[in-house]
Amino acid sequence: MWKRRLKDLVGLAAIAGITGVIVLISGIFPVRASDGHWAITKWFLDFASNRSIQTHATGIDVPNLDETGLIRLGAATFDTNCRWCHGIPDLPMPSPASQMTPRPPNLKPVVTGWDDDELFYIVKHGIKFAGMPAWASPQRDDEVWPVVAFLKQLPNMSLADYREHVHPTRFAMQDSADLSDKKGAIVNIVREHCAACHGIDGNGRAGDRVPKLSSQRKEYLAATLVAYRDGQRFSGVMHPITVNFTDEELRSFATHFSQQPRKPMITTAVEQDSDITDHGRRLATDGDREHKLASCNDCHAVNVDDDEGSGPDRSYPRLAGQPKEYLRRQLQLFREANRGGSSNASIMIKIAAKLNDDQIEAVSMFYANEMIDPE
Repeated sequence: MWKRRLKDLVGLAAIAGITGVIVLISGIFPVRASDGHWAITKWFLDFASNRSIQTHATGIDVPNLDETGLIRLGAATFDTNCRWCHGIPDLPMPSPASQMTPRPPNLKPVVTGWDDDELFYIVKHGIKFAGMPAWASPQRDDEVWPVVAFLKQLPNMSLADYREHVHPTRFAMQDSADLSDKKGAIVNIVREHCAACHGIDGNGRAGDRVPKLSSQRKEYLAATLVAYRDGQRFSGVMHPITVNFTDEELRSFATHFSQQPRKPMITTAVEQDSDITDHGRRLATDGDREHKLASCNDCHAVNVDDDEGSGPDRSYPRLAGQPKEYLRRQLQLFREANRGGSSNASIMIKIAAKLNDDQIEAVSMFYANEMIDPE
């Protein structure tokens, strides 16, 4: 009896296999998105993806998401990368996304169903079979967490709140009043693509993870923007913006920001610790012979610039007055070889590999507390 049943099962399996091959080769099964999924297919895919996310997100360390400026930075990133499919608060879903299969969800009512670590996993890795892409720069976990911080606030965010984060009209108009007559076209592009994070004058608007661009050397800024565009400097935030511009346009943005006066810190105050700052000053001015570290100021002199060419190489950035958190993260990324950059990046990778956490903290604090003079 059991042998007969076994033969029947084998026969059924063979028939099912042959049928599957015929369906596969014939192409009769429709894959058009306009049909949507069968209910059982949708349930199965949703259940499988949810369980996978919950399993693989286990053990992810969640940082402090209450950091000043983090939500604003996440909102600006979402506006560049995500709103095309998921929409923005209190407005209808984008028409093309509403015809996708599966349909991207309106995140405002569903995001509360996910924990912080699960949201990080989704944003960083994307979801197969859903059109949800992975983060463009897998080296940059630090760029993903601001998006998570934003998503956690999304359920209570109005359209006006969202627009205040990503389209700072009052801030932009106020800062650009003396520029619009001379550089109207550049100012408008900067307002649209840069102001949400950097401010229209480059003095920063989205916390201490964002560099100050005002009074930065234009040669360095231009090379950096090109490196972002060409994928040589890793960033899932900056690459989608810069990829739309030519070398000439990027140089014009660099010129704009380099000509803006540096303002005092407008985000969080830089903490002072005399011992740490003194340690950082020694590294910056004298280096560390024991660890074979040259003086940082050999390339990044605080306020010395000479248009005649006798000063430092202008392709190196001015570090004075940059937020400590930004400097610290850049040195850590260099140390991990996860930053990339223009042609000078290889030099910093070798230098940062020799730095320990205390040295990174010290030199970051020193430069954050230095004042920059206009060129």
